[in-house]
Amino acid sequence: MLKQIQQNYAKSESGIAAIEFAFVAPLLALIITAIVDVGLYVNARADMTSSIKSGVDYFMTGGQDTDAAISVINHAWTRRPEYSTIEAQRYCSCSGIVSACSNVCTDGSQPEAYKKIVVTAYYDGLLLEAKYQSDETIRIR
Repeated sequence: MLKQIQQNYAKSESGIAAIEFAFVAPLLALIITAIVDVGLYVNARADMTSSIKSGVDYFMTGGQDTDAAISVINHAWTRRPEYSTIEAQRYCSCSGIVSACSNVCTDGSQPEAYKKIVVTAYYDGLLLEAKYQSDETIRIR
């Protein structure tokens, strides 16, 4: 009788698929979660980069006010994270050396003027946590 029961169980394969699925399902869930998380991160970074381009466009069309540029970037950033910063500043350079914009360079020329936008954000996803930063520099003179 015992021998017959062992033979019946040896031939039965009805539970094998369930056991294999129990081993594979957590791995599949982790892979799907990771793919979704990376996709959300890439989307958030693209949204930030797009908003920076709006600030660059503001300066390229003749805008001078850094506060207005920050407002343009903030408005264009549709899904801005809670812990993010936007900075816009103006600086001047004489032969690659930062100098005061009101001074004349040592060679008698006007200093080159730049606007710089720096945006920093933190992504806190399901599996991934990352700080990302992007900056753009525009020569205006």
